[in-house]
Amino acid sequence: MSEQNRNDELLEYITDSIREITNINHLKTVSKELKEQRDYIGRKIGNQLQRGDNVRVNGTNGIEKGEVIKVNRTRAVVRIDNRQWNVPFSMITKEVNNGWNIQRKENRHNSN
Repeated sequence: MSEQNRNDELLEYITDSIREITNINHLKTVSKELKEQRDYIGRKIGNQLQRGDNVRVNGTNGIEKGEVIKVNRTRAVVRIDNRQWNVPFSMITKEVNNGWNIQRKENRHNSN
């Protein structure tokens, strides 16, 4: 089974489990955990970014390629089609020279 299929099955399980929760305090706990995980992923991405990096931005217009101009505390300024956007780290995937993004590269090394 591929990693993508495992992730899809896990997401389905989590979604079904959330729908079974009937206690509002339990839902608040789940919401808090989701926010903390988003923040963690954002910090991880932000720590890997630097000026000049080629990135992909997953935004309202789909996935667009751009270049990091500046890295701030929680966002990066990214140039896309000669316009600059202030983008949250959670919307950014860093590109590397061989075409693998950071997440894929880490997963490839972890599977050895």
